[in-house]
Amino acid sequence: MDPQTIKNTYGDKIAIYGSLDVIDGLLAYDGEELDEYITQRFAIYAPGGGFIYNGGHFIQPDIPPMRLVRAYRLVNQLAPQYGTLRTES
Repeated sequence: MDPQTIKNTYGDKIAIYGSLDVIDGLLAYDGEELDEYITQRFAIYAPGGGFIYNGGHFIQPDIPPMRLVRAYRLVNQLAPQYGTLRTES
């Protein structure tokens, strides 16, 4: 499924839950490549709201734990830019 097509077609009708693909994301990428993958998904799905970032499937035992930590740290940095995470003042 093409993320941009999904957002364009359904983004104002449904909430999009997921986008952290275990196989094509967490297993395929590490470091800056993983950051780029996540940042691209956020840039597509987050504008306009209706986006809940989460793993698309259960996290498998062969996922390096630090990749998951890295992913969620980046999400916490990205979310406020789109108004999807409250920050304390």
